[in-house]
Amino acid sequence: MACKNRPLRCEFLLEPSAVNDFNEVEKRPDSEWKIVARGYCNLETKGGREVWRAQQVHAEINAIVECDWTASLDCITADRKVRVYKPNQTFETFEIKHKEDVNFANETLKFWCTATVT
Repeated sequence: MACKNRPLRCEFLLEPSAVNDFNEVEKRPDSEWKIVARGYCNLETKGGREVWRAQQVHAEINAIVECDWTASLDCITADRKVRVYKPNQTFETFEIKHKEDVNFANETLKFWCTATVT
């Protein structure tokens, strides 16, 4: 399997479980989320054809993060977030809504995401 050119670095995040005194799950800021996997990716946002096709199924989708398949990324589920680092050292955080193994070939994973406001 040949590696594809993936220009952006990304981190997959897991929210720490936090229950308060009233047994309610508290939301934590992104800075407290634990990094569970790292990789390199392509990011396709609102204007791309793939995003438009994804919106036909999930209307809230506004970005697709595409990575090479690894065992650690295959375990990522829809309750996680992905942080994508841009070349100028800034980053965007996306909430994963759906994961797709392209052609079920264990070569490429696509994560359908929505942008989060931080």
